[in-house]
Amino acid sequence: MAKGARETSDRRAGVEATFDNGLPALLAEYGELREESQAARRTLRLAGLVVRLLEEAGVDAALRLPDVPAVAFMLDGRPFLMGLTWLDRPMSGSATAQMAESLRSHAHDGTVIVASMSGFDSSTPSGPDRTLLWDRTHVESALCGLAPVLDMLTVTARAAFVEGARYVPLERMLTIDDGTSSPQMATPDLMPPPWPVLPEPYDGIPATLALVGEDGWPNISGIAALDVDRLVVVTEQGLVELDTVRGVTSWIMRLAGCVDEPLVMPDGSVLAVCNDAVVRVADGRLEAIAGGFSGNVHLLTGPEGETWVLSGSGPTFGAGTGTLALTRIGERVGRQHRYDIEFNANVHTAGWLEGRRFFLAAAGNSTVIDLNRSSRAKRDDWIPSAHDYRAYLLGVDDHRVITAGGNPTGLGVTLVRTDIRARSNELLTNLTVNSVRGLCAAPDGVGYMLGDVYGARRGPRDPWPVLIRLPGLRPPIVTTGYAPQSTAAATAGGTMDPYDTVRLAARGNLRDYRRDARPIDDGGQAVVFRAEHKPSGVLVAFKKLRSTSPQAVARMKREVDVARALGDNPHVMPVLDHSDTYEWFVMPLAKETAAAVQSELSHPDALRGLVTAICEALRPAHTLGWVHRDLKPSNLLRRDGVWTVGDWGYGRRPRGQTTNPDRTRVGAMLGTEGFAAPELSIDAHKAGPQADIYSIGQIIGWALRGQWPQANTPLLPADGPWRHVAKESTHLDPTRRPANVDDLLELIRQELDFDQPDGSDPAAQFMAAANNGDEAAAAKLFALAARSPNDTDLYCRILPRLDPEAVYAAVAADPQRAIEVAHAMREHLWADVSHEEAAGVIMLLHSIERWAADDGDLDLLEEAAEALFVWDGRWDQWTPQRTIRTWMATLQGDPAAVIARQLRRNPDAARHFAELNEDRHVDERIRRAVR
Repeated sequence: MAKGARETSDRRAGVEATFDNGLPALLAEYGELREESQAARRTLRLAGLVVRLLEEAGVDAALRLPDVPAVAFMLDGRPFLMGLTWLDRPMSGSATAQMAESLRSHAHDGTVIVASMSGFDSSTPSGPDRTLLWDRTHVESALCGLAPVLDMLTVTARAAFVEGARYVPLERMLTIDDGTSSPQMATPDLMPPPWPVLPEPYDGIPATLALVGEDGWPNISGIAALDVDRLVVVTEQGLVELDTVRGVTSWIMRLAGCVDEPLVMPDGSVLAVCNDAVVRVADGRLEAIAGGFSGNVHLLTGPEGETWVLSGSGPTFGAGTGTLALTRIGERVGRQHRYDIEFNANVHTAGWLEGRRFFLAAAGNSTVIDLNRSSRAKRDDWIPSAHDYRAYLLGVDDHRVITAGGNPTGLGVTLVRTDIRARSNELLTNLTVNSVRGLCAAPDGVGYMLGDVYGARRGPRDPWPVLIRLPGLRPPIVTTGYAPQSTAAATAGGTMDPYDTVRLAARGNLRDYRRDARPIDDGGQAVVFRAEHKPSGVLVAFKKLRSTSPQAVARMKREVDVARALGDNPHVMPVLDHSDTYEWFVMPLAKETAAAVQSELSHPDALRGLVTAICEALRPAHTLGWVHRDLKPSNLLRRDGVWTVGDWGYGRRPRGQTTNPDRTRVGAMLGTEGFAAPELSIDAHKAGPQADIYSIGQIIGWALRGQWPQANTPLLPADGPWRHVAKESTHLDPTRRPANVDDLLELIRQELDFDQPDGSDPAAQFMAAANNGDEAAAAKLFALAARSPNDTDLYCRILPRLDPEAVYAAVAADPQRAIEVAHAMREHLWADVSHEEAAGVIMLLHSIERWAADDGDLDLLEEAAEALFVWDGRWDQWTPQRTIRTWMATLQGDPAAVIARQLRRNPDAARHFAELNEDRHVDERIRRAVR
């Protein structure tokens, strides 16, 4: 296999894996190779796409390389050899003949096809003998799904051998030519409907019955205005031009498979949905301009006259991810840019409002999506729907739409105007028709609704088309320049974020960016360059994959998906533009990362700002089911003074949305060593929000200590309120960490914003209040101690003065904090204290261990007992020993085992309790430990 073909095959595996519900990989790659400047390489990559196209159609195909890239395959038992060329000019007759002869020398008795993506000049009207000719329109139509590639090849071969036609234009290949005239309509005085279809009296907008259809109309699915007096009607057999005054019709093009409402372009051409493709019809010519769409497909006009496509559907009964998408398409195949939409609803149509804001009409609730901010529909943006069933939509202005739809009984249609700002629906009129088949407005503002009624003229299921004229349905169209400042992207001050200019122009075109020669960040799987968005001059960060392996492509797609889902969150790094093969994307140019400003973050206020921003970014992500799994300083970026979380490539998708579970292997390390939670090296796919909490705890330790953390080892600040926050966040057991970011923020608030009593010595005041029965004060004193583990006065002179009841209250309030206090007490063993103060420390620890033994908290008992015996071995205080000896004589079970173990570890203390060996009522394990 040639190198180019191998590259194509490798890319296929990576790209197709990322398009489980999205743009087909063939079209995505076709869009990329259109940008290839070298004709030879471009042609070779195209040949690889054709091989895959045929394989997906069930045909065995192989790439052959005689003088030009060629594809060999079998069709109906006959061999074919298709040679491809993609030059910058049409192919001449002599060049076509030369290529055909070269192919024929390798095809033996097979059929030769010359496919020239640049077409043929006038000297090649039919092609050399025994040669079939294809051009760009044929190849692109097959790629888009306009017609099956095998059907197109069969029609080409039949025309050549039956009619002698070597070149069959696309429109001739796919259109119907049986001589049938177009169905007609007539005014209601000549052809009255079976019953009155207009309300009496008109209760909303004025309406008149304009035309009634005669026999022979195929199924109608949409209309659009060609001008003030003409409509284009979409039927299952093609496009019909209709005179709205006289009812006279003619075929624009008989093309089977057309559905939904068309678009009329400024140049008079018509865009329509046909099978899985979008086609352009102009002056009798046909070409595909986009494709790969599935589900319910609808065309709509977007900003600056752009064409957008609504396709797919939302999740079924809330399960899975759905296939709903809005796609911006260009003038040519491959220039389409898809936005996956997260909206748990049965969306039946859509309309453009302004900027990149779209209204999605659905059953139950409709919504507004602003693609400049997010591709996820928030519940707060839901609007009660005017229609629960299929409706047709007409935009009025930037906050109002009109929909026409029927009801479940099939009797009656309503026109409703929805005011998005007011979140209200206004009934305009009721019409006595069975269903709606189209809704549009002419340039003068006159509206037209095409419906049908069922009567006795024909069979009970044969409809009568009726055209209803609705004067003043919307204001007349006035041509104005597009003003992006009017969009929701504008700030309150009336100025626009410069990055919104990049968002609005996003089309996945590599040529829109001029990159610096050297990268500003060189990561493991991707490289980041500073780049200029050439149309606007805005500087951006351009992130490009090093390789197009399946894992790398899937990782970049996750980054794009998260940015789109959370794009309205100021603490999530947005994606402004990206390639449809997910090999690069563009984001705002950040000033710096947290890794570059560690010294600044060592200040508590700066650190709190960073941690709060991380939590604000993670809250909606965790709510949706995303887990970042790779939080670290270099993934925290600051732009315009705001901290954002970036690099979501290792993110875990919401449950049920994982595209390929095999990418996350059990036992394989995921994330960055030191910051990654321990469970990520066990089964990263099952990791929850607590994995991100662990990383935040390690970031806190990194910021305050200036050290890189070790794997699975909490990096705790030496002292201060952040120590407890970091300790709680980095438990090796995820169930012991704060459950979510709100719990973490509450912990931070408790530790950093705790209420201090008046005066300069809060510890003494907490102690006094605690001894007077204030249990909250006792807990606050222990919290203060946990934040200040190096404070000798607090540990050796204030805490020991607590009454036992106050100690019990403090321990009961937070046993984990009591473990920290007991552990820190060992660090003060060699402090300059008196014997009386040492005795007080020992009795404090004894109170803690007594509570732990009674409660069965063996971890706390272990920590307190160890600290107690360390102090007793050092200070040998007789008074506390008598109390402790009496208590130890009563122990049994697990508490006795813990005490015995600590006595063995501290023989200096064990000697002080040797007389317990003489008491046969003492637990045998303790007796052996003190011998």
